[in-house]
Parts: sequence; C-alpha cells; structure tokens
Amino acid sequence: MSRRPMAHRINLGGFHAFGQVAQAATRQSRRLILRASVLTLAVALFLGALIYLDYQRTIESGRQRLNHVASLFNQTFLSSLDLATVQMTGVIEELSRRELRGIEDFEGTYGGRLQRIARQSEQIGVIAVVDPGGIVLWSTLPGLIGVDVSDRAYFRNALDLAPGAYTLGKPIIGRPTGASVTPVAWPIANDTQPVRGVIASSLDEDYFEALLADTRYDPDMVIEIASDDGPIAFSSAAGDTPATGARLESRARIRGSDLATSVSVPRASVLAGLAMRSAAFAMISAFLYACAIAAAYIAEKRSLALAEAFERSRTEALRAVQARNQFQAIFQSVEDGIVVFDERGQLENANRRARDLLDVPDTRSAIAMLRPHRPVIGGANGAAAGGARSTVRLGTMKNGQRREIRCRMSRVDHLLGQAYYCLLTDVSAEERLTNTRVQFIESINHELRTPLTSLSGSLNLYLDRFGDTMTPSGRKLIDMAKRNADRLLMLVNDVLTLQAVDHERLVITLGSVSTGEVVAEAVAAMRGYADSFGVRLCIAEDLVDLPIRADERRLQQVLGNLISNAVKYSPRAGTVEIGAMRGDDDTVKIWCRDTGPGIPAHARNSIFERFAQPAHEPTVQATGTGLGLAISRELVSRQGGRLELDTIHVNEPGGKTAHGTTFNVVLPIERGARVEEKVG
Repeated sequence: MSRRPMAHRINLGGFHAFGQVAQAATRQSRRLILRASVLTLAVALFLGALIYLDYQRTIESGRQRLNHVASLFNQTFLSSLDLATVQMTGVIEELSRRELRGIEDFEGTYGGRLQRIARQSEQIGVIAVVDPGGIVLWSTLPGLIGVDVSDRAYFRNALDLAPGAYTLGKPIIGRPTGASVTPVAWPIANDTQPVRGVIASSLDEDYFEALLADTRYDPDMVIEIASDDGPIAFSSAAGDTPATGARLESRARIRGSDLATSVSVPRASVLAGLAMRSAAFAMISAFLYACAIAAAYIAEKRSLALAEAFERSRTEALRAVQARNQFQAIFQSVEDGIVVFDERGQLENANRRARDLLDVPDTRSAIAMLRPHRPVIGGANGAAAGGARSTVRLGTMKNGQRREIRCRMSRVDHLLGQAYYCLLTDVSAEERLTNTRVQFIESINHELRTPLTSLSGSLNLYLDRFGDTMTPSGRKLIDMAKRNADRLLMLVNDVLTLQAVDHERLVITLGSVSTGEVVAEAVAAMRGYADSFGVRLCIAEDLVDLPIRADERRLQQVLGNLISNAVKYSPRAGTVEIGAMRGDDDTVKIWCRDTGPGIPAHARNSIFERFAQPAHEPTVQATGTGLGLAISRELVSRQGGRLELDTIHVNEPGGKTAHGTTFNVVLPIERGARVEEKVG
C-alpha cells in the first residue's frame, strides 16, 4: 500500500497555525508576568502611600486635639483674669482719683475692701498696692509693705497700660514666700488722670491647678505654662517630662503676654491604632491583590481567544456609529436645551439639558409639552409661511421648585419636509439662587431654634432644682450657659422675624391685650437676664392697666428687645423701670427706662436701621447683632403703633446727673372685637 496519498492528507498549515498560537501564548505569558510585576509594585507603593498618609493624618489629628486643649485652657485662663479685672475695677477707679501717698488711713479706707476681694476671688491671692516709684504701700501680706519692686518687668509694663487693662509677667520667685509665682498687675489710672500706681497680684500653682480641673484633657497629657525664654509658671507633670522627641507637642500663646500654653502627649499613644490599622489594611490589600491577579489571568486567557473576533466587530462598529456619536456628543453637551421635531414623527430629538429643564424623562414627553406652542405658519390663504418664529415662557416644577423657561421656537425646512427647532433657556437661575439662599438661612434658623429652646428650658429646670446646692463657680458657669443660650435664641428669633417681614409672611394677630399683664410677663421673662448683669428690673408703681389693640406675642418680642438693651447698658446695681401710661389720641404708651449712658445725637436715627453701626465707643458699646431695634420698630408699626425714643447722653448738658434712655411703645386703645389678619 502506497504511503504517498497519506502525505497529501497532512495539513502543514496546521503546524504553522499551532506555532503562531504557541508564540502568541508565550508573548501573552510574558505580558502577564510584566503586568503582574507592575501591579505588585503599584500595590506596594499604594499601600505605602496610604500608610504614610494615615500616619500623617494621625499625627495631624493629634496636634489638632492638643491645640484644642491648649486653646480651651487659654480661654479659661483669660476669662478668669477678665473676671478678676471686673472685681478690681471699682477700687482702681476710686484710687485713680487720689494720690496714693496722700491717703493717710489706707488700711481703714481701702484695706477692708481689698481683703474681701482677695478672700472672695478665686483668681486673686496676694494683693499689693504700689506707688509710681515701685514701693509697696499696702499689701494683704504685711511682709511686702515697703518692698521695692521697681525692678520687676511686670511693674514697668503696667505703668504703660491703658485703664482697664492688665499685664502678665514672667514667672518669678516670690520674695516673701520663695515660691514660683506668675505676677499680674493693673494700672491705677483712668481716662482723665495720670497713672497713680499699680495694683499687683500673683498666680500660684494652686490657681493653675484649679483652672486645669475645669479643662477636659487626657490623663497622659502634660500641660505647661512657660515664658519664651524658659521659666515655667506651671506644669501638670509630677516629675520631669519625657524628651520632646518622644512626645507630640502643641503650643498656644496666651494673648497679651510672653507666656504660652504647651500641651504634649506621648507619641506612642497617638500612634497606638496606626499599627493595627496598617496590618489590617495590608491583609485586606493582599487578599484583593491576589483576587485581582487571578481575575487578570482569567481575563487575559479569554481575551486571547476573543481578540480577533472583537477586533473585526470593533472596526465595523466604529465606522457605523462614528458620525452619530460625534453629533450626539455635541448635541448633548451644549448648555442650552434643544428640541427638534416634525409633524410626521420621523424626526424627534431632545438633548439632556432640554429634558432637565422641562423635567421630563424622555424625548417624546418633551415634544408633547412643546408641540402646542408651535408658531403660526399659515398666511392669509393658509399657505405655509417660511421662517415662522415664536417665543413663549413655560413654567415647570423641579424638585418642588418652579422654574421659568424661555422657549424660542422656529420653523425650518429640510429635505423631508418641515421641522421645528426649539431653544430652551432657564431664565430663573438667579431667582432660584436667591430663593435657595433665603430658604437655607431660614432652615438653619429653624434648626437652631428648637435645640436652643430645649437647652434654655433644661438649664432653667437644672437651676431651679440644684441651684441652691451648686458651688459658686458651677453656678456661674450654668448662668453663663443660660445667658448665652437665651442670646442665641433671641438672635434666631430676630432673624426669622426679618425673614418673615422681607417675604411678606409676617402674621400679626390683633386682639385685646392688658398692659398690666403684658408688662408683668415681660419683666418676669427678663428678670433672670437682668440678675446676671446685676441690674434691678422693676415695674412702675403708677402703671396704668388698659386694654390695647395688639399682638401679645409680638409685643412680648418687642419688650424683650427693649429690656435686653436697657439691661446691657445699665451700670451694675442700676435700675431698669417698665411702666404704662395713658397717651394722647386714645393711645397707651408702654415705656422702658434705663440709667445708662444715653444715645449720642449722631446715632439716634441710625440705631433703628438693620445692622446699625455701633452708637458708642468700644469701651461702652454692648455686644449685639444690630437687629433688635429695627425688628421692634417694624413689629410696632405692623400693629398700628409707633416706637419713640427719649434719651439724654452723658456728655450732653445736664447729662452727668440725668443721663439715660427711654423707649416708648405707643399703641391704640382697644375699641372693638378681636380681629386676626395677615399683614404683608
């Protein structure tokens, strides 16, 4: 049997194809190894970068926490010194009017008061009165009398200070005690007299320990107060602190002094969680890396088999859709909305912007909305008029908001007939932005008012139940929190009222209101606020109780603003009086009178404007938003009344003995039944 026919059956081309497949497989394996190597390097770099970023984030977070503790301690420290300054103000004011050397019986005249201040104050320990030459004239510590402190930097600095200021010195060794103390000094001066001397005191470690107890900090933190050149005023560490390199440290300078608060913590405690997070992340990354390698290997094997088929189909698909994709890319990315359609439904298209402006899900819905607004294209004989155009405004709703859309529609001719080209533009963007800003402010104010009301009520309840058993310092903090909560709540209410006025949503409910009841309620509501300022709030004995036509809730808001201003500008132990009297032309005048400095002539009109500029110099001006009087005048006007001002400034003729301010709320006497109306 011949073998020659068999030789013809062998397909030599198959060997060639097999060799090509083998070479392709080898190349594919090499590419896979190269990609795996690159991926391994990328994962390692990525993992290292993440660990480094986590390390930096951990260190930065630790520094921010330390800086927060330092700032909090500084705030407590400065607030404590401000309180001490307030306690010393009265004595300093009296001493500034006399020559210290000319006071024969200093102990009898001022010694008792200074002794009481030293005993009652948490900030002030030893008090010394020093003449301008640096000689201690009097001290709560007898051993200091006669000592020359003119060489002390704090004494020299205090002589250059303005009235009401104080200076902190560098830590020194006290001469009578030998202990390290931090001096604090106030100049004995006023705005019209030269410096009479200095009142000096000292802050010891017990004082700083007490401040530290009021500051939240971790047990492993070390808090130190030191000057720039090294002397340490206080350190919370029992012994020597570890080296700086082993700890993370943050410093916050104490305002107005050469001292700074340093807070440090062991670096190991800050980085405790970093190692665990890094290990866990490395394990997860290794698992994901293995999965990625496996998936890449499988994908490469499949892609080798399908590469040729995909290449052919890709080339054909690119040729088929290239023109359409280019058009759609331009059509869909333009800023204006575009809709194109014809009468027979053969040409229909709407870009993304058009669907968004019309708030419709698809092209057909957009065309259905615009079709009724086609321009008139018939002439007098019904023939088509080429180039017909029209412009209409469409109102749409988007996420609950109305939008004004301008639609310019034109008729165009093409090979298959007539079509309509519509250009849509949103002309309400600026209005939407304004409305959004207003709604955002109003929403924020509403979100603040509810928790502030709850906070104020909770603080009142806490004071009623536990106020008698609290320490003075604790009671002081609760009173401060209550006062600040009430101030914020008043601010929120003022902003909401302005929003209601500006948007014509202010509702005024007019009815019969008793002047006696409304005054009594206003005084009761503001009595705690007045007590916090040391001001007596009282009702005039000759108050006239008459029914007036007013909105009781809005009237209470007005009286609250007026009483708040009167209390803030009245001196401690001063009196704010509220009363009511019969006015002219069937009106009632509810008045609020204080004994403050009065309002300067240049500011008597501007104080009723929104965000008015301060009427007084910085030493007299009380804090506020500049909205209270503007809101009060608006509310009184909406109730058919007027807000009047009667004031005498302290610098005006006769103002030294009869200065003060009276605000009069003039409202009509009630003559009819209760009426409820909306005032825009």
